Amino acid sequence: MTDQLFETAVMFPGNLGPSELHRQIYDQYIEKGNDRNFAFGAVSSGENTVAFMRGQAQYLPDGARQIPEPRHGDKFNFSIRCICSLSSGGKKVFFRRDDNDGRDKWFHKRAGTSGFIVHKLHEVETVSVSIEDPKRNQKMPVTTFQGQLEINEPNAFMNMLASGIGRGRTWGFGFIILT
Repeated sequence: MTDQLFETAVMFPGNLGPSELHRQIYDQYIEKGNDRNFAFGAVSSGENTVAFMRGQAQYLPDGARQIPEPRHGDKFNFSIRCICSLSSGGKKVFFRRDDNDGRDKWFHKRAGTSGFIVHKLHEVETVSVSIEDPKRNQKMPVTTFQGQLEINEPNAFMNMLASGIGRGRTWGFGFIILT
């Protein structure tokens, strides 16, 4: 399990795409090689983007709060933006826009290995997001899920909080926000 996981939120300009937000967060808070137990996600609203970050305290801004140990049976509402894909013949295969059942099954499977079960799942939207990095420029389908979860394996859940779910975690996807 991840030791002493902390969380904080930092405001960034709202016009940053996933690649630029990634660059700014990593340039300001993460040293090369020390990003193993670090995850971030972002919520944009108008002129601002709020980046939620989790990791070890020394890599986060002052004022980060320690995340309490999760307990079996704890329930939370959640929101998460995921890149849902499968591997087939060594290649990534993304779900078609109209394949809601496929994405839902994908998420339930990931939840099972991440220490929680999903009681209510609502797929809010699937949109194409441009990802730019030195190796590739591509559009990926990003799905926003919301719902209610219940923790059934606290250690696996804590590890998921530190590392995220699915592909695209480098750009802030797969980061679960608990409410």
